[in-house]
Amino acid sequence: MSNQLKDWGTEVKIQFKTPDVPEVMKSYIEILFDDGVETDISHKGNGLQRTFYLSLIKLLAERSSKEVSENETSTRQASKSKYFLFEEPELFLHPQAQKQLFDDLVSLSEGNQVFVTTHSNNLIDLEKYKSICIVRKTDSGESEVSKCDEELFQQENDRDKWKYLNWINAERSELFFADKVILVEGDTEAVSIPSIAKKLGVYKHSFTIINCGSKDNIPLYMKLLNKFKIPYVAIYDVDHQEGKSIEAIAVSDRSTRAIRECLDESLGSTISMENDFEDVLGYRPSGNSKPLAALEWINNNQIPVILENKINEIYVN
Repeated sequence: MSNQLKDWGTEVKIQFKTPDVPEVMKSYIEILFDDGVETDISHKGNGLQRTFYLSLIKLLAERSSKEVSENETSTRQASKSKYFLFEEPELFLHPQAQKQLFDDLVSLSEGNQVFVTTHSNNLIDLEKYKSICIVRKTDSGESEVSKCDEELFQQENDRDKWKYLNWINAERSELFFADKVILVEGDTEAVSIPSIAKKLGVYKHSFTIINCGSKDNIPLYMKLLNKFKIPYVAIYDVDHQEGKSIEAIAVSDRSTRAIRECLDESLGSTISMENDFEDVLGYRPSGNSKPLAALEWINNNQIPVILENKINEIYVN
């Protein structure tokens, strides 16, 4: 070959390189998974594959947490961070495993940059609302991002209340995926309104109903929905029942004003119940099981026109 290339002033040489032992070893190592049949991970089911990836994330999180604790005096710099990007890591994992995955991802984010795209409310913590982004496609085909960088709850009492609300019911985080959010005061409305909507044939699965726990808590959710540009309707009792004291009516009116002051009319609306939901429904429950009694009444009676109009306003208008 050298003779052939002589006219080009080129000489061909053969050189033997020292092998890279780690790279050579890699080609002889195979990781097998034995669940009764010994194969590599690519031949296992999606559930086991995802669980394997979850285990890797957990190990990375534990290692990252250890590195942070051993070097607590150092200042974290973005340029030195590792970046982890996950697209729908919840796929093929049951709800309990998804919650474990979320905790591990949070641990992994201590000292690293972690980006997750998800369609699971188990991977969302309302208490960490500053870390959440909603990405929507506009009519023009462009992507629009909604997020909240500021402190929503200036009062310590409101911050504590928000934290407790989400400990009580973590499922409220599904509001981020809703086409519209229905905010209600309590259990009776939370079970009755969807039931009536189904009876009237206007129910929509894309609407999420959120039990806020009380009338006073509704503005907390309205503030969040306003920031993330999520459409909503807030439903509350006026609470002007006959025989109610002037002081009690004043407290109720104060709560009503708080709701109206939080309203962003470009996103939401309010619907009031005179005097409360049970009055508008046309029954007064006896005993402690108000939600169950309301469902039984709805199933066995005609819905009052005034309430039917309100339900249509929620789901149709």
